[in-house]
Amino acid sequence: MGRRALSKNQIAIKQRRHNEERLKSAVAAYQQDQLKPANIKKRSLRQLAGQFKVNHVTLSRAVKPGNRTIQEFNALKRLLTPVQERVLVDFILESADRAMAVSPDEVRKMVQELVNEKAKEAGEEAEVVGKNWATRFLDEHADELQIHWGKHLESIRAKSLNPEALKYWFNSVVKPYYVDMGIRDEDSYAGDETWGQYGLTIKRQVIGRRGAKIQHVQVDANREGATAWVVVCADGTVLNPLLVFKGQRINADWRENNVANASFTCSAKGYMTSEIMVSWLINDFDKQTKEKAAGRPRALFVDCHSTHYSRELLEAARARNIHILGYPPHCTHVLQGLDVVCFARLKDELARSVKLFEDEHNTGVSKNDFTHVFGRAFLKAFTPETVKMAFEKTGLSPYNPDAISYTQTKPSQATSIRGSFPLPTPASPVQTVLQALEDDPPTAFELDPATYELQQATPSSPISDHPPTPGPSTITLPIDASVSPSASRRLVVSAMASSSAARPLIDDTAITSDFPIPQFTYQPTESISCQSQLSTDSQELPDNIADAQALILQQQAEIQALQAAVLHKDTQIQKQNTELVFQHLYLKKLNRQLRGKEQKKLKKKEDNLLIDPRGGVLTNDAVYLKVVERDERRKEEARKKADRKTVQEQKKAQKEHLASLWADTQAKHQVAVKLWAQQCDRLRDRGVKTKDLPKKPKCPTKKSIQDSLETSDSEQSDSDMDVDSPSSDEGPDIGYSSDEE
Repeated sequence: MGRRALSKNQIAIKQRRHNEERLKSAVAAYQQDQLKPANIKKRSLRQLAGQFKVNHVTLSRAVKPGNRTIQEFNALKRLLTPVQERVLVDFILESADRAMAVSPDEVRKMVQELVNEKAKEAGEEAEVVGKNWATRFLDEHADELQIHWGKHLESIRAKSLNPEALKYWFNSVVKPYYVDMGIRDEDSYAGDETWGQYGLTIKRQVIGRRGAKIQHVQVDANREGATAWVVVCADGTVLNPLLVFKGQRINADWRENNVANASFTCSAKGYMTSEIMVSWLINDFDKQTKEKAAGRPRALFVDCHSTHYSRELLEAARARNIHILGYPPHCTHVLQGLDVVCFARLKDELARSVKLFEDEHNTGVSKNDFTHVFGRAFLKAFTPETVKMAFEKTGLSPYNPDAISYTQTKPSQATSIRGSFPLPTPASPVQTVLQALEDDPPTAFELDPATYELQQATPSSPISDHPPTPGPSTITLPIDASVSPSASRRLVVSAMASSSAARPLIDDTAITSDFPIPQFTYQPTESISCQSQLSTDSQELPDNIADAQALILQQQAEIQALQAAVLHKDTQIQKQNTELVFQHLYLKKLNRQLRGKEQKKLKKKEDNLLIDPRGGVLTNDAVYLKVVERDERRKEEARKKADRKTVQEQKKAQKEHLASLWADTQAKHQVAVKLWAQQCDRLRDRGVKTKDLPKKPKCPTKKSIQDSLETSDSEQSDSDMDVDSPSSDEGPDIGYSSDEE
């Protein structure tokens, strides 16, 4: 595949670098000629300029001591040094390998952060990184970096595909339960479902009017589809597919033009269900593979979806000597051969088949037409070569644990911070202490903060009026020279344990989002000038000219070696400071992500995972017993839920009955009060005194009505118990005997 043509700016940068290399080579050749003896003819500047194709005036200026080339002068005005740019490029590449690629705007912000730190340390005003800086930076490093359209990779998939999961999958699942059992390629199967859409979904190039920004293409907008369950065999064969349509019952029209000899079923949403999976295993898979297996065990690789390890499915598989192996969760994009090799081609062929159908019939694909359209694409996509490649790419057949490259697991790495010292120096005290803490972990006594207070009060440690208090970032150690090494170690460990910032470094305390991020301090580099100590006094030079020239060459070589060492030291320090800035930004980003995960974890319900998160054999006894236990627990929970619902319904009915009685009582009371008022009026007309009038009727309280209902319910319950549970004296037929009397 050809590369995209370089832009004018990239071509100019490439030409400029080429000219710089020629000029450097010419200067090096001139300096080499000057070291030759006087009796040997040296090349002139014009000869060197012609040989290296550079301007002789530019070369004459470049060879003069103290003169700088225009490239060296422009480099001083750049925001980043060459070393810092190299670190930034490595950081961008490492982030891209881990599926955490940064955008040009994020690169500009990182550089601005670095510039701000440098200016803050120097006490100057920070320069503003221009909005086009990232574009020019990409042009400078076009041989390593380029702009891409990001393809989304779910974070859970990126983190799940890690070296530990792959090691467990191949060494603890595939090898003992597949390879060592001697299951042949003819009996090895892999199944997965894919969604087939009725409408056209692919983008294709078309010809249109010049200058138009958009060229529309009419397509069927039908987004409905069906699920296709496909199973392939390691010997290159393919089983008949299963199509799951959305509906309540199977339509006879679906079976027309069934070129792929597919099976049919339906579900409420058009997806696979546990019931469909069990029926397929018994009626399709077992019938199509039983004769070829001839009693040998069969292996079926599937993902760990809940429909693939229901109790009924596992019982059916165990009864038929079928071993179901589940891929590690969220790793099928690399380990499932159908996803890696076959389904991509199936999608392309299905899109072509849909387009061909629309061109032939001048209408969109309906549910009745999908069987023919899918079958035509299925036969073209699944060939023996592609099926065998699916098993080979995923390391199943032939067995190859190294089929998944290390690069594919890099997105699972949590951090880009390396755990080693960048400078190749001898063992320092810091390295020694860290190595000692790693080799000999501290005990619980040493981790107790009280130990620190106890050590401060020992006679060997002088006590001041204001004893030092360990803080989150500073630790004061009052260690006397007479303290033994073991006591000193206990004092250091206990002091670190008393610090909130240092304690997570020496124990298993989990680092949460509340963990304080240390304040970053930019360390400036100090340039060391290296000058020759060679004196120009002729009395100090040897009498022999040859010896003098040898001495000069020796001292120049020593100076160059010393300058190279100093340059290496400055380069390493610059690299450390640049890495610290980028790593500090990355640490803050991880801190925000950790905060989000903690909040999400608080809302997460109890984990209901039944299988190992690294994959496993779904038909073994351990998983089967867990599934049985889960089903029994679900049944018990469903029974309790039904009982609670019954009680709630009874309470609701009682509440409604009480409300009805209360409404009737209030209505009757109002009628009684009205009649009482009329009676009182008549009696007053007859001359009856007020004290002799009848009393106003009282309304029963709602509580009294409720108590009467509970009393009647209790009496009814006791009566039912007397009838349903006769005494031993009366005999079991006492109810019928009373009817006969």
